Amino acid sequence: MPGILVTGFAPFKGRTVNASWMTASAIARTGLADALELPVVWGAPSRILNEYCRNQCPDTIVGLGEGNVQGFKIETVARNTRGKMLDNSNQYPGVQLIEHSGPETYTTEFDVDLLHRNLLLGNFPVQISSDAGQFLCEETLYTLESLRHIHEQLQHVVFIHVPPFGTTLTGTGQSASDTSFYEAFGQYLINKVKEMLHSSAA
Repeated sequence: MPGILVTGFAPFKGRTVNASWMTASAIARTGLADALELPVVWGAPSRILNEYCRNQCPDTIVGLGEGNVQGFKIETVARNTRGKMLDNSNQYPGVQLIEHSGPETYTTEFDVDLLHRNLLLGNFPVQISSDAGQFLCEETLYTLESLRHIHEQLQHVVFIHVPPFGTTLTGTGQSASDTSFYEAFGQYLINKVKEMLHSSAA
């Protein structure tokens, strides 16, 4: 199925809101993309995304996860490893590797530099990062890159960390404590991604 899928995560660490799902669901309400909420459980992103792509693989998947108060981060490297961290089931990862026979790393082929410039033009504090964190965000990005190599339909994947809800961003004083902040970012992000995809296809 052509189009864009945006993924976000359920709340974790006892919080009631995850800013990544807040953003993804806001995008879905605009009709600009579909959205899928992922559990914060080891192995779940890999299982759910593989099943999703077998049934209705989109052209593009934008993964979102909750990061830190430094702002938005576009991730560029996915490592085939899980850190020793507890998930929402209070479990450590059963196996260290995300894919038993997968490569050690994937490096994104998405035009991160252009996306970075576009987001800065929207006055969003954004950085380019090469450390996805070895938690469920890393698993998701690794899975997305793996799926891109498996499914011809899936041509573009990108993963972005968003700042946690209810925080003030370091160095900018911007507040991330209002849903409108994430709604504005989500709509701007997807419109820019669509522009980039249209330009690359022209």
